[in-house]
Amino acid sequence: ISLDAVARGWEAVECRDANDVLRAYRKDTPQVFVADDFFGRTEYDARRVTEWQHDLPSVFGLLNERHWLVLTSRAHLLNLAKLTAMEFSGRAACFPASGEVVVDVDHLDEAEKGRIVYRHFKNAGFSEEVRSALRTVASDAAKNRHFTPERIRRLATEGIPALLRTL
Repeated sequence: ISLDAVARGWEAVECRDANDVLRAYRKDTPQVFVADDFFGRTEYDARRVTEWQHDLPSVFGLLNERHWLVLTSRAHLLNLAKLTAMEFSGRAACFPASGEVVVDVDHLDEAEKGRIVYRHFKNAGFSEEVRSALRTVASDAAKNRHFTPERIRRLATEGIPALLRTL
């Protein structure tokens, strides 16, 4: 979403908390604010939600057709958050149902999963020799029934580097 917005001349702003939105907001500039892993990376992080909860109604008041807020979350963390006692008021009262989109990794085809594997392996900065070896197993990783983008990220940033250190 943010890459598409940037291609159309928008500014993309990575946000760790609501203050990032409030500080970066510019009325006359189209902006997309992205809060990745809003409810936590792999486990629900109540502290993160609490940090946003106080200022989220103010943030929602800034949003319009030229100012978007994109919150990403794994589905199980979103569902857990919906069960908790999040208390929002005003435009934030319907949060997080507004504009909710859930992408189930089980519904991604092999090509889409392959692109996820490719991006994580590419971003890891491996040598050409390692990248060449990984090309032979990348499609197997995408086909694995336990595939998740987070597992692939951890494989690229933790598993493979740990293996390389043992060689």
